Amino acid sequence: MADRNNPATPEVPRALGASTGAKKDWSHEDRVEWVQLSYEAGLETLKAQREELNGMRTRALAFVAFSATATAFLVGAGLGSGVTRDAAFFVLTGLGTLCFALLAVLLVSAVVPWVRFQFILIPSDLMDWMEGNKPAPDRLIALRRLATHTVPEMISANEVGLSKIRRRYRATLIVALLTLAIWVSVVWVFS
Repeated sequence: MADRNNPATPEVPRALGASTGAKKDWSHEDRVEWVQLSYEAGLETLKAQREELNGMRTRALAFVAFSATATAFLVGAGLGSGVTRDAAFFVLTGLGTLCFALLAVLLVSAVVPWVRFQFILIPSDLMDWMEGNKPAPDRLIALRRLATHTVPEMISANEVGLSKIRRRYRATLIVALLTLAIWVSVVWVFS
């Protein structure tokens, strides 16, 4: 925690177990380790974004497959040739069919990899940075640049795409539930 009487004392996040001791002087080794920690934390965030994306896509596919299978079973088992087909029947079945079409569009937009993520540091680019026209002065400075600029920029760029996929994922689940509810209503009312 920052010393309220001394604004120069840095604020330490509580998650890191902030101590109430005096300000620490950072040794070179401490700085090297801290930069390495920051870089690794950024890479872990990139991995977490990739896992979230893959998880949403997998769950969306599984949930839509379940909804479609359940709906097909209900409709096949519940609606026979003796069903009264009045205007309400056609309205509900038309709405259910539209929801299936919307569900297909939402699923494709959530699952197809149109949103590209930045997850990697390309080894050849790193080597060029070491040996190129404007080489990094040393490993610590290169790591610091990666930790403070490159990886955070990747995280921010990925977050834009990830928020789009989150919205599509939620919409897919809602429309899948709505579709299932409509077809259950059709079977319930008209069988």
